[in-house]
Amino acid sequence: MIRRHPLAALAVSSLFFASMALLTRIASHRGYPADELVFVRMAVGAAGCLALWRAGQGSLRVTRPGLLLVRGLLGTAAILLFFFAIGRLPVGIATLLNYTSPLFTALFAILFLGERPGPRPLFGLAATFLGLALVVGWPAGGSRLGVAAGLLSGVLSGGAITSVRALRRTEPPLPIFLGFSLIAILVSGPLAGPHARLPRGLDLPLVLGIGLCSLAAQLLFTDAMGHVSAVAGAVVSPLTPLFAFALGALLLGEPLSPRILAGSLLALLGVGYGSSGVETSDPAPAVAAG
Repeated sequence: MIRRHPLAALAVSSLFFASMALLTRIASHRGYPADELVFVRMAVGAAGCLALWRAGQGSLRVTRPGLLLVRGLLGTAAILLFFFAIGRLPVGIATLLNYTSPLFTALFAILFLGERPGPRPLFGLAATFLGLALVVGWPAGGSRLGVAAGLLSGVLSGGAITSVRALRRTEPPLPIFLGFSLIAILVSGPLAGPHARLPRGLDLPLVLGIGLCSLAAQLLFTDAMGHVSAVAGAVVSPLTPLFAFALGALLLGEPLSPRILAGSLLALLGVGYGSSGVETSDPAPAVAAG
């Protein structure tokens, strides 16, 4: 099915990523802290990785543990900040801020991987920030903190993806994602411990749904990207913030004004233009939050 319709599978994976963000927003409003939600998401991801390993679907051998640690720490900080932002902003805006990560990946590739794409990332960065300014305006109070956290999650996620690109030159994908998951569990577990809540009733499928949506999205994305070009994947990836805007408006009554739509389109075009100038042999573009 995925081999025959890879672009449809990528679109469904974007819907799952957006659904993860939506469920995180709902769980945050029900009093679950970001670090506990990150712990659950990454625990489900680690279980999925171990199941694949036990089924003989990949190796866990690594040769660059130091860089794997860097990737895990950057990705952990990114996902914690992303979930924090979701708790303080409309789900579409928080997702859009995080999905600036491909642009920062391009900038970091220039600085640390020696790639020379020309001025495209700088023009893309300018267009992206102009679009974001239209979307968020001048937020006040906790919203301002949420905007800063969301944008910083995009920066750190860009760094995490840059480290993944370096790791993929020598390491298989399974230990990279498993290492990220385990580091995130070790960091978020102690943070969540003092104020963690045991989900009960309808909260249990809500919280577990965050991890399951993320795992389903990641598996669909990874499989589908083996059957399409990186350019095709990059074209589909902006569907995630657009789905998030739509879900937030339909299910949570969050605002969706012409200004927000115009700014989102400009920001996504800036991300696409700025990140497309970097040549890569990797089969997949960045995905949300590290």
